Amino acid sequence: MAPGQPPHGAALGRLGLGAEVAVARSGDGGRQRGVTEAEELSEESPFHRVDALAVSGGLHVLTLGALAALAPIAGLGMFYVAGVVIVGALLTWEHAILKPSDLSRLNMAFFNLNGYVSVAFLAAVVADVALRR
Repeated sequence: MAPGQPPHGAALGRLGLGAEVAVARSGDGGRQRGVTEAEELSEESPFHRVDALAVSGGLHVLTLGALAALAPIAGLGMFYVAGVVIVGALLTWEHAILKPSDLSRLNMAFFNLNGYVSVAFLAAVVADVALRR
């Protein structure tokens, strides 16, 4: 690990974005600065006051609406609709385990549950298309 770099997997700023903001805004040719300065720079970011969990929730609702609207347009059936319901349940669970004051389960929510969402949706689409032939 180079001097001044945070340990692997360290969360900086809100949702681990401090380091990226520091590098992007520091103008230091891509050299990372210390954690303290990265957090100070993230406070200057226009995204500092954005509630990332609320934005994520809104985008997930929009996604579910789009997936549900696609079913009649594309002529998709019961397996697809069941997959959308499962995706909705997994995304609800993802948001239920996260709190703005406690992001200790962020990795589980982001990596694990989003992986389950992808596999469940793929399985539903494949099943719906394959079984309708």
